[in-house]
Amino acid sequence: MRLENLCRLLNGTLLNTPAISEINEFGFDAKAIKRGYAFFSNDSNENDISQAISNGAYAIIATKINSIQDKEVAYIKVEDIQLSIIRLVRFMASEKSLVFYHINKIQMSIISNIHIKNAKLLPNRIHDIFKIIQNANFNDIFFSDDIEILNQLSPNYQSTALTKNIEIINSNSMFFVNFVFDEIYYQNINIPQIFLKDLCSLIETLSGNNIHFKLNEIKSLDHFEPIFIDKNFYPVSFGTSFRAIIVENDIELFKLEANYLANKFDQSDIIITASKNTKLDIENVAYFKNLNDIKSFKNFRYVLILCNKEELMERLNEKEEATLF
Repeated sequence: MRLENLCRLLNGTLLNTPAISEINEFGFDAKAIKRGYAFFSNDSNENDISQAISNGAYAIIATKINSIQDKEVAYIKVEDIQLSIIRLVRFMASEKSLVFYHINKIQMSIISNIHIKNAKLLPNRIHDIFKIIQNANFNDIFFSDDIEILNQLSPNYQSTALTKNIEIINSNSMFFVNFVFDEIYYQNINIPQIFLKDLCSLIETLSGNNIHFKLNEIKSLDHFEPIFIDKNFYPVSFGTSFRAIIVENDIELFKLEANYLANKFDQSDIIITASKNTKLDIENVAYFKNLNDIKSFKNFRYVLILCNKEELMERLNEKEEATLF
């Protein structure tokens, strides 16, 4: 990239008249800078700048430049490093005609499980985003659940959409599903039925873009997770008890799931519970002081709880630990 174009793109000011006229690559780690690179100095550290120049940097990009150590190297002053990087990433994405899709939290969990081959998930850190966009091919497709990042990179990002019918087959469990979608039969897919529409709208987007996926790779979404328990609240194998605690760690999904259970079951069959420190704008919530309090619940089929699964499992397994002494 020509130096004058880079300065214009970054909205930066060139502080000297260097010998170089073009930049070949970009880097953020002074130790990894090579000949022809432009070095983004996050904290304007003089030692890092010196090392970058020693390694062959053609340009230094920083918000604060105290001195020009090498007159042959371009010194570009910018107001905001992060914003400058975003401007450069946005330019590269446009140049390569990259395609961005917004997906929700559940779809992100699904797509993280199925290991898509010819599309990518967008990282959250700007440096990682820069690297993956820099190495992207023309027309590559990226998925992200972060609207703020997508708005910064490509305001014209797309969203998944469900336009085809779903036929559920033999609906015997809330926690896995058999269904027909787009004339394809999917059997024993390890996804709760409450998320089936999220899944199918994602399938429609993946199929429409010829993105390969395998739903049988899904192990757990980390949302609406059932822990089947015996009468003493001790965990048992999946499906071997008529009672289960359903764990959710996301408050917005918890509200959605509470409404789903309220519409699906009689009120006497379900208990919705959360810490007393969490106030929810939903009805009939049983608030607890600590997780052990849920062991006093009686006469239920399902308990939906807002908490961390690992912490809950520790409490439920305390009985076994106590018997060792």
